[in-house]
Amino acid sequence: MKRKFTRNRIRRLRLSWYLAAIAAIAFAPPVHVYAQSSFLGQVINGTDDAKENSGVVNRSSATISIGGDQYIGLRYRNVTIPQGASILSAQVTFKSTTVASTATFTIKAQAIDNAAAFASTASNISSRAVTVASVTTGLTGSSSPYTTVDLSVVIQEVINRSGWSSGNAIALIIERVTPATGTKIVSTFESAGTSSAASLNISYELCAPAVLDPVFDIGTTSTICQGMGTATYSATATNATGMTYSLDATSLAAGNTID
Repeated sequence: MKRKFTRNRIRRLRLSWYLAAIAAIAFAPPVHVYAQSSFLGQVINGTDDAKENSGVVNRSSATISIGGDQYIGLRYRNVTIPQGASILSAQVTFKSTTVASTATFTIKAQAIDNAAAFASTASNISSRAVTVASVTTGLTGSSSPYTTVDLSVVIQEVINRSGWSSGNAIALIIERVTPATGTKIVSTFESAGTSSAASLNISYELCAPAVLDPVFDIGTTSTICQGMGTATYSATATNATGMTYSLDATSLAAGNTID
């Protein structure tokens, strides 16, 4: 007995075969390249390092006292790090000719997309809004230069700002820990120019391309660049016409979602 196919049934069969064929195709997942780069920030003007005590800002001193001055401001121009880059490490290096006890301090960054130069107006350093992230550390050792511990959590908060753009300026705010535990006298731009001032060394990583739609193999996973890192997606064929998607636990914990 011959089976009679209506025109509509033939269309449905063709559609089913087509969808099944699509579900069976293996798409190659994207390949992402992670490029590590570095940035060296230097103070290039006397308005980019300053100290503040009792609200009085001094931009012309040849030295600053880590652990002694109430507030110290360091500004770095033209920070050529793209928005959302993953900060691997960040350290400030100070130069000094003095030997002293360990100087303890807290360092934050100004919470702004593009930090302005320091002004001589009252409390111009201490009145600036700062990042939630901070690092309390100390400068130890008996010979210059002195380098801080990793400050990447502080720099990351600024780089993650939606208004941040490569080439903007970052200002670091150093606050004395009370009671003071010791001091180190370090040089500023006014001492001998850029070579004597504190430098900022940042190592960062970019996922290239910065944004890419995930592509799946059936039953496998695909990774998409998310600026700071990656999100891992899984695809499962439920039938010839459907596919479900999910995020792994690490991606979910990082706040990623599927739109």
